[in-house]
Amino acid sequence: MKSDPGPGPVTRGPLALRIALALLWALWICWLVYWLLASDQTPPGVCNGLGFGCVPDPKFTALLFALIYLLPATALAVLVVGIVRVAQIVTASRTGRYRPTLADGWALLTLVAVGGLLFWFYGVLPRL
Repeated sequence: MKSDPGPGPVTRGPLALRIALALLWALWICWLVYWLLASDQTPPGVCNGLGFGCVPDPKFTALLFALIYLLPATALAVLVVGIVRVAQIVTASRTGRYRPTLADGWALLTLVAVGGLLFWFYGVLPRL
């Protein structure tokens, strides 16, 4: 009686993780383009600031958006992708079918980029 050897070697990461990382990169690139092109002045006749009918300038609004929405979404996405990928690697390693892939490299690059953005944000925001 022969035992089932299971599927062949794991040669690439799942498509869903690649799509999630690509969407994350696209969101940050779109935000960066907006932030670079946004004005740091409010229109004439409008007070600058938060509350009491005042509005922040577009560049500060972009920073607030990134701080309130983009950073938590990025942290959650990276955490979920990391947990899923580690679980896949552990499972594949136990059966001897794991080989490092380009998706692992992109995941590592994303983790490093997210860390860099967090350091940058916490360095820029206190000066505003």
